[in-house]
Amino acid sequence: MASKATFSRAKSALEDAGLIETEKVPLDIGRPRLRLIATDELATADLKTLSTEIRSPL
Repeated sequence: MASKATFSRAKSALEDAGLIETEKVPLDIGRPRLRLIATDELATADLKTLSTEIRSPL
């Protein structure tokens, strides 16, 4: 569990590193939600080196 600000900073860092993309999901009421999508680089990464690739840009 984390605060909204902590989640937002982590999401922004992953986007800046090119590991995820976001897509707005419109709702009938309220703000649109964001769907997090793994980029091809993240989706095809070797599982053994995945954590190192994610941590290094952060």
